[in-house]
Amino acid sequence: MAITFNHPIGDFGNYYYGSKFFREGIDPLKFYQDIHFFNEQIKNHESGTFFENYAPVPPFSLIFYWPFTFLKLAVAKFIFSLIGLIFFCFSLERLTRKLEVFNFSFYLLPIIFLLPLHSNFHQGQTYLLITALLFEFYIALQDDEKMRLGIIIAVLFALKIFPAFIAIIFFFKKDWKTIGWIVLFTSFVLAIVYFFISNRVADYYYLQVFPRLALNDITEPFSYYNQSVYTFLLNAFVFHPYLNPSPLIDSTIIAVIIQLLFYGFVSSVFVTAILKKNVFVSFVISLLVLALLNKYSTVYGLVVFFPFIFLKKEISIKKMAVICLLFFLACNIPFYKLSSMPLIFQYPRPWFLLAIFVILVRELKMQFDLKYFSIALVIFILPALVFYKYQTENTPEFRPKTGIVYDFDVDPTHIKLFTCIGNRDTVEVFNFRSASIDSTAFRSLNHKAIYVNNKYLIQLCDKNTGVGMYYVKLIEPHRIE
Repeated sequence: MAITFNHPIGDFGNYYYGSKFFREGIDPLKFYQDIHFFNEQIKNHESGTFFENYAPVPPFSLIFYWPFTFLKLAVAKFIFSLIGLIFFCFSLERLTRKLEVFNFSFYLLPIIFLLPLHSNFHQGQTYLLITALLFEFYIALQDDEKMRLGIIIAVLFALKIFPAFIAIIFFFKKDWKTIGWIVLFTSFVLAIVYFFISNRVADYYYLQVFPRLALNDITEPFSYYNQSVYTFLLNAFVFHPYLNPSPLIDSTIIAVIIQLLFYGFVSSVFVTAILKKNVFVSFVISLLVLALLNKYSTVYGLVVFFPFIFLKKEISIKKMAVICLLFFLACNIPFYKLSSMPLIFQYPRPWFLLAIFVILVRELKMQFDLKYFSIALVIFILPALVFYKYQTENTPEFRPKTGIVYDFDVDPTHIKLFTCIGNRDTVEVFNFRSASIDSTAFRSLNHKAIYVNNKYLIQLCDKNTGVGMYYVKLIEPHRIE
């Protein structure tokens, strides 16, 4: 199910209203667990077509955006974007001084990253702050400021989580003191969340939502809007009767093998770069590897590559020009217009990023290491088997044409799906004959279920579609999920 919405309030509105409702005393667990409830609350303040989903957002955001909720949304979004830009420019200037390199070609950066910058301002995204923190991360790394590194990683983890995985470089460097600071400050942030928000929200997010986020089961895993190698392999080789009925080849094992080899190669080169190259090269390669291994990619997130231009000190001018062109294409090609193209052409972003990676491997003479490749194969064998979780029996499912299901009802001749699209609710009807209907609650179920025809359960389900992105599924009671 593909859902496309306009965003008059932007993603900033998502964070803004979550924090606002929390300040007004609404239990935040409700809008983490119930997308319809969250949109219903926003409907009291906004009009127009919107769809907001708070489930993927770390709970620390409820505190982080608190000060902005005392302002009107438009004013708050403007001020937030301005603050992000100020921090971004301040840290970029510090990075430029640290690297002691600058020329007029750097003025091309806003053109190369035009769409990521526009998307950050349009949606009120946090990635200008994230990128500023990554600049500061490099500066602290160069200065060997271990405590400051711990603070930066803790804040990254609290805001967006995935960028914080750059901390993996300290494990390969065996920098246990920095790791200790990271653990200390991250624990402190988590303690703040538990104390000021609630342990129920923290437990729900980190024990239920985050694992699904890591498995790319947070929102529409088969969507080509997730511009990643993983999603390409998913669509190319993994059959799903409703989400992907026509893969190129119905062979999950091919997806598993290709991902293992790809992850193994990238990880091998990544480790050798960390151990043998200078700090800046290690930093840039780490960002690129995180992007290649990530299962979910956004255009606004590409702004983290802003400092790549400083690689001009390390590689030839011709190769640097090619890399600039590839970054421009990766950032600005409107891939949503490629949906009618052959599958491989629907994923331009990962191929451009992979091409940049290959160029850097050759230019910087980074070596493939069989030992690290073998270790990576062992580490990634279980994550690679995640492809098999999408395989399913061809059991009847009732999926809405628009919006997401928040409730359903069963009549003798049909099933009604109650769906929401932010500012309005709709009802969709599917033909289904029920000779008997028993609405007795089933305590073993997490979601609503109705027993029909003395044989089947009709149940709300969000498996393989994202947390809270429900559809209705017909199952046999012994197969309750």
